[in-house]
Amino acid sequence: MIGCYDGVMTMRSGSGLDESPDLLKKPAETGAVSPPARGHQEPAPDLADPHFYINRELSWLEFNQRVLLQALDPTHPLLERVKFLSIVATNLDEFFMVRVATLLRKFRADSIDVSPDGLDTEQQLAAIRARASRIMREMSRCWTTVLQPALAEHGVVFLERPEYTDAIRAWLRDYFRENVHPVLTPLAFDPGHPFPYISNLSMNLAVVVRHGGRTRFARVKLPDLLPRFIRLPPEVSGQRKETFVFLEDVAREHIGMLFPGAALQGVHLFRVVRDTDMVIQEDEADDLLESVDRTLKELRYGSPSQLVVESTTPDRVVNILLENFEIDDDVVERAPSRMGYGHWLELVRLHRPKLKDAPFSPRPHWSNDNLDSIFDEVRERDILVHHPFDSFASVEAFLRAAVGDPQVIAIKMTLYRIGSNSPLVDMLIEAAEAGKQVAVLVELKARFDERNNIVWAHRMEARAFTSSTAWST
Repeated sequence: MIGCYDGVMTMRSGSGLDESPDLLKKPAETGAVSPPARGHQEPAPDLADPHFYINRELSWLEFNQRVLLQALDPTHPLLERVKFLSIVATNLDEFFMVRVATLLRKFRADSIDVSPDGLDTEQQLAAIRARASRIMREMSRCWTTVLQPALAEHGVVFLERPEYTDAIRAWLRDYFRENVHPVLTPLAFDPGHPFPYISNLSMNLAVVVRHGGRTRFARVKLPDLLPRFIRLPPEVSGQRKETFVFLEDVAREHIGMLFPGAALQGVHLFRVVRDTDMVIQEDEADDLLESVDRTLKELRYGSPSQLVVESTTPDRVVNILLENFEIDDDVVERAPSRMGYGHWLELVRLHRPKLKDAPFSPRPHWSNDNLDSIFDEVRERDILVHHPFDSFASVEAFLRAAVGDPQVIAIKMTLYRIGSNSPLVDMLIEAAEAGKQVAVLVELKARFDERNNIVWAHRMEARAFTSSTAWST
């Protein structure tokens, strides 16, 4: 049988179990701790103890690591894995644009803030950079050793410069002259020429040339209007597979055309991520719309929170960039291969259905064909619209029915993120012009959609109907 003595479980003869001398001893003999006496209470835990907490920023990076694992998961279709890689890159950019930028502002202001997990600002920045650097290296390995070879096996090939044939080089030379050269603008910088403005997330070439016995530095921006991946015609590539080359490689190959008479000494790709976190004291702003608009213009010149350079970039070139950006070298990240993987989302548009998830068609509740019955249905029962499983077209149909119904006298709604081609604003303006009362709460500080929302807010205000604006905290 099994009994209990002073809170210690014991086994006695006849139980069918071997007797254990240790278990038959009293607590004082075994060193066991007796339970507290009745009425005794354990002290309450110290909720200020850092061991109870996980750092928010490092936790977010671990989440991003799990997203990267989806890009490495062979159970996903190949182009879906490419999409996950692109998502990781975009997430990291936004992380440095907002969260890291905020910490950098605190650090430069000698803030003494300590996070709940016990790290001061400097310690957080060091831990974030180390973890983010590992993720970026894993992203490079994911592309170069996993996804790129797998795409080649499925007939989608990406060539490196040493793989160019004479036919490819000739075709790319003409392509560069006709499509790339006209939109490139080299800007030299030296004591007599100020350092050019470098826009957020832009891809740039730092060019070192020798001319007239002097070494000069110039910056060439690769505009976003140019495709990152250039498709080669089959008759040029010499194979039936879809073959691509990288824009930065083509620009590097022919950058000498921009500097006639000068000797190229180095061409180095770099990318800057700027502080874009919007800080507005709403209680001090006379006009919130104007304040947000003004702040967005100022953010174009936000201090860099990350400078990504090629691993082969000479220290001299890096130091010149740091000096002109007026930042320290701890924001520098040396990319082992490609950079700007957010552009890889373009590859998902390839017409390869077998390399993608099956298309998902959300369920529509209503359409333009049954607008007359919408209010009858709502009167009979509640209807829950669950996105993305239910189509957003149902919301558009509901609003369209309200605009056209003479018994609707007022429309009030909140707009957070408004698509560039959304029909909602046009319908609201139509309702206001038809004499209905229209009140709209526009979320001006919808992260990274502020400019778009300001445009819509100005357009609605110009139509002179009731509008309200707000921003999130």
